[in-house]
Amino acid sequence: MTSVRKPLIIGVLFFVVALACAALWILERPVAWELPAGYKGWVVFQYESGACPPIREQGLFLVHFIGPDGRGCTSSPVLKGWRYTKFSYVQAGGERLHIPSSGWGR
Repeated sequence: MTSVRKPLIIGVLFFVVALACAALWILERPVAWELPAGYKGWVVFQYESGACPPIREQGLFLVHFIGPDGRGCTSSPVLKGWRYTKFSYVQAGGERLHIPSSGWGR
């Protein structure tokens, strides 16, 4: 290896590792909202309620459950920061149906 290529390769590797560390520090865990099958209406979710369980972890996702009355709660603190979020209906048998996001202004 030439004397110029070795420092270049080390510099690129250092940059990639630093970028990966920064991404892990900045990115927050994604969130999944699970609603009863066919639910339509407003949803109310309460954080930091001592009478409720902590947010459940399912793989990478932090899962928020909404009851048939449109309410849910957790003893965990409020989630902050930008996160990927997905919404699903949960059928009686446990099957999850993705609820597509309409996007801004639609």
